[in-house]
Amino acid sequence: MKIKYITLDDSFDATALTPYLDSTNQTICISGSLDDGFGTRLCQQLAFLNKTYRTTIIGMPTWDNTDFTQPGFAGEEIIYSTPFYLNPLDSLVKQIDQNFRTRFYSRPSDMVFRGYESTYRFGKLLLLHGKNLSGSIGEKKFKSLQ
Repeated sequence: MKIKYITLDDSFDATALTPYLDSTNQTICISGSLDDGFGTRLCQQLAFLNKTYRTTIIGMPTWDNTDFTQPGFAGEEIIYSTPFYLNPLDSLVKQIDQNFRTRFYSRPSDMVFRGYESTYRFGKLLLLHGKNLSGSIGEKKFKSLQ
């Protein structure tokens, strides 16, 4: 697989992208920018070139704010991950939230929940497998937050 890293300024246009695209192969474009405006511009410019250059764009969770159903994005395959979701009705989420509010007088951030989930899961796996933890990392056991 050939990987090419490029840096684009904020005012780039489609002509800045075409030297990196191949009309005979599909190109996968990974955008590492958290700037919504940059991501929107990149997707629009690649959608404009979509008739000649087949591309798939992989973006950041911040792209969740963008409406990709608009005509400017037509025909483009856009993939982005979602931010961390916590079900507010989950009893464990409620318990952690209440405990954090009681002890620290504030709302817990996503990192509190991630930390709890990681510590719980890997602590349980360590108790179950002992020193042989590396062989059990991929197990689906002990997922606490859904």
